[in-house]
Amino acid sequence: MTGNIVNYENYRKSSTGGSTAAAATTVVNGHKKAVHKQHSRISVELPSGETRVVINRDVVNYTDIDSKYNNTSTPTTPTTPNNNIIESFKHKSYKYLRKRWKRLSIADTLLPMFPIIRSARNYPFFRINPLVYDIVAGLTLATIQIPEAMANGYLSGMGPEYGLFVAFFPGLVYALMGTSHHTSLGTFSIMSIMIRDVVLRVGDTVYTIDTETGNHTLVSQVFSQVDIVTSLCLICGLIQLLMACLHLGSLSLLVSDTIANAFTVAASVQVLTLYFPTLFDIDLPKKPYSVFRIIKEWIGFFSNLHQINFITMGLSIACLTVLIVIGQVVQPLVNKKFNKFNIPFPTDILIVILSTLLSWLIGLNKNHQVDIVADIPNGIPSPKLPTLSLFSILIWDALLISLVSYAVSVSTAKAVANKHNYRIHCNQELLAIGMANTLSSLFNCYPGSTSLTRTGLLDRLAARSQLANLLASVILLFVILFFEPFIYHLPKCILSAIILVALKSMFMQCLRVKQIFRLSKMEGLIWLVTFIAVLVCDVDIGLLIAIVFNILVIVLKFSRPYSTVMGRLPNSELYVSLDRHTGAVDIRSIKIFYFGCALFFLNRHTFRKQLFKKVFKVACDDINLSPEPDNDTRVTCHIRTVIIDCSSIFYIDGSGMETLDEIIGNLRKLQIRVLLAAVQPRVLALLANTTTTTSTTTTTKYGGSGGGDGVNGRPIVDTGSMFVSVHDAVIKCMATTRHQQTSDV
Repeated sequence: MTGNIVNYENYRKSSTGGSTAAAATTVVNGHKKAVHKQHSRISVELPSGETRVVINRDVVNYTDIDSKYNNTSTPTTPTTPNNNIIESFKHKSYKYLRKRWKRLSIADTLLPMFPIIRSARNYPFFRINPLVYDIVAGLTLATIQIPEAMANGYLSGMGPEYGLFVAFFPGLVYALMGTSHHTSLGTFSIMSIMIRDVVLRVGDTVYTIDTETGNHTLVSQVFSQVDIVTSLCLICGLIQLLMACLHLGSLSLLVSDTIANAFTVAASVQVLTLYFPTLFDIDLPKKPYSVFRIIKEWIGFFSNLHQINFITMGLSIACLTVLIVIGQVVQPLVNKKFNKFNIPFPTDILIVILSTLLSWLIGLNKNHQVDIVADIPNGIPSPKLPTLSLFSILIWDALLISLVSYAVSVSTAKAVANKHNYRIHCNQELLAIGMANTLSSLFNCYPGSTSLTRTGLLDRLAARSQLANLLASVILLFVILFFEPFIYHLPKCILSAIILVALKSMFMQCLRVKQIFRLSKMEGLIWLVTFIAVLVCDVDIGLLIAIVFNILVIVLKFSRPYSTVMGRLPNSELYVSLDRHTGAVDIRSIKIFYFGCALFFLNRHTFRKQLFKKVFKVACDDINLSPEPDNDTRVTCHIRTVIIDCSSIFYIDGSGMETLDEIIGNLRKLQIRVLLAAVQPRVLALLANTTTTTSTTTTTKYGGSGGGDGVNGRPIVDTGSMFVSVHDAVIKCMATTRHQQTSDV
């Protein structure tokens, strides 16, 4: 066969009559005719600037492949299902254990768990540039992380010192076990607000478990906030470690990019709502979870405008102005003038120092009633085991928080890793985050996560390894040990202003909404549902609603996939949809049906319905299998063969095979052959190992017999009826038809 090489632009023009490909001919014994005995040959010719392809080979079905190429992946004889499953399980278990324990040693065990060991071996310590980049990145990260951690600790309802603990302990553990060079584990505003909700909800009502009945009963004892958050942190860590042991790193895919984008924007609105009153020193009561809480917060803010402290408001406006001007005006101008100067100004830490000195010198709290951080304990807390009796109460909150923490961390790490051409290991990331949360729960920490601000900073500073995080952890340790008393006079409104300016990158993600709607209206609907759910129903419940809705959309897509009848482009071996390409040719007596999804219990009825509707133009219940010629659908439609394009059917289950068996049997009653084309290897193996259970005397609910050859214990479809491509099946049908016509003559 000869013809032009065709891309989608070419065959769109060809299918609408814009151009015509070269005539496709097959030469055998000096005569041009359509036959299926050809020799395998592929060559490319460029005679006059055109790209052409010449193909000359035999028509191939899977029986030919098995016989000629000794295929051993697909057994030719079916085995007993139960024995096959047991033997397969034994074989796979043996291979897995042998692979895992063949060369067991301490080095082989520790090296994958602690990637920093391998990084230290390969680190270019004697090259100035990588070391300088990491040192500068570590120093800058610390100056940004200190005020951010204090602000997020305040947002969580715990206090600034707890934010510093979360920035230090999980960050140090992740630096030793993480695979991303640009991820900094610590506080995150969205995680802080989720933990705040848990503390408010659980702190008001504490339960104990009745060992006899297993029910939760109210008790008079009230656990402290530290008990709640440390227990929550430990449960999250254990859940993540269990997921890592089960190799469930791919569960982060439950939170798609669309959900993550909408969730981030909506959660940023929640953070803005909680921080905004602090800019004016308006003290609002902390409200636990409730529907439309964000609206109630804003109503409460405007109802208490008489509480505004104008000194605090002026200080907040001045801080916001300095941060915005330096970050959005001065910094870009400096970067533009000095191309190699890519280090951000430590504006945050300078504002913290200057505002603390100003508050101490003029007595903002004593003389003007400006709310300050006040006294916080100094030093690292002693390790303490969390309260185990809270596990049953916090398990569901911990499950959701652990999933969000891992999904946010992995999604940001993947984006930066792709940009810098290195790979991260999702399961190792899960192990690192789980170990960080488990160990840090002993030191009064709440669950940590990465943040877009810190990841973007390390990316912009071109950090080369986790050395930057280690250096930042050392600086944080010195702050916790020696410098916490110096932030006694720090105004809380300064921390709120720093966090609100840092939310800019999260709010900017809403600009992707237009692009998402342009790509897919269904994706846009998912974005809207996620955004509204997180705003209305709060962060944790809103995210759960978004995940469930996304799963329902996926189920809907799988249950109603795309299907069409295909035709052949003139003078080519390409087959496209007849609905979309008017120039495609419908082959007489042959119908090619395309089904664009796996075939399983969810869409088995859709498959049968669409096949009869689009091929025969009737509903499947209206097919009359009576042997009378007047009622024979084949006679009316002149259809002798139905070819099912299986190129997109990557999986088929028992229900799907039963449906396929029924269709083949029903169409055989009408003397219509069914051929399968482009069968995937996994589907081919399943069809070869599955036998029909119907016989010629068994009648289905549609009036026909089952598939196979009408004999129990035979495959549903023999390999001789399955072809490697649609064109092979078409050529085979045309050659068989001509042979029959010649025999009749």
